[in-house]
Amino acid sequence: ARTHARKERLNTARVKAPPNPDVRTLLLRHAQCYQDKVGAPYPISWAKEGAIVKRLLATYSRDEIVLLQDTFFGQPADSQAAFRGYTVQRLEYEAPALMPRIKLRENMTDEQREAVAALCGEGVSEATALALLAEHPVSDIKRQLRAHEDRKDRLRNPAAALVKAVRENWEIPEEDEPDYYKPLPKAGRDDKELVPAPPWFQENLERAIAHLTGKDNAP
Repeated sequence: ARTHARKERLNTARVKAPPNPDVRTLLLRHAQCYQDKVGAPYPISWAKEGAIVKRLLATYSRDEIVLLQDTFFGQPADSQAAFRGYTVQRLEYEAPALMPRIKLRENMTDEQREAVAALCGEGVSEATALALLAEHPVSDIKRQLRAHEDRKDRLRNPAAALVKAVRENWEIPEEDEPDYYKPLPKAGRDDKELVPAPPWFQENLERAIAHLTGKDNAP
């Protein structure tokens, strides 16, 4: 443990920490978030990653970068951030896509919240649901959700198919087209009384039955 701690001190001491207090604070926060997420220390490259944070500060406020960090590290284990190692470089790359999700989460309408909840209910992650909502109209998402109800039982990975359907805008039958998934209507309506057959029809029916059964020739 002592050897490991000594190596960490040497790694962080090779490059002088940046003088900008915001840059230093944000880099240290990134390292702490990494530690909490991965369970291992994050080796800060003060010069290289300090320059990246400076570029981020030129576009976003300090509070916005904190929100970016929280959203960045809150992504699922199969995200590109996890695959790339949750680096500061990756944060800068994903920031333009993450910020609209953050703004959307802060200012969502009831209809948008319902859409996110419906997507999550179908197995889509919240991060992906927010990304879809930031990129596509709510009306398109709701239409794909309705169509998804009819096809999801036949799909191997329904959640992935739903995400793909929204992103690729899968074709959906127009509203006035017949719904082939609905069961056929009943032959008779329960709320309507059956009208008895006319006398002539009943007489002919009985005569035909008697002829077929041989009863018309009975003594």
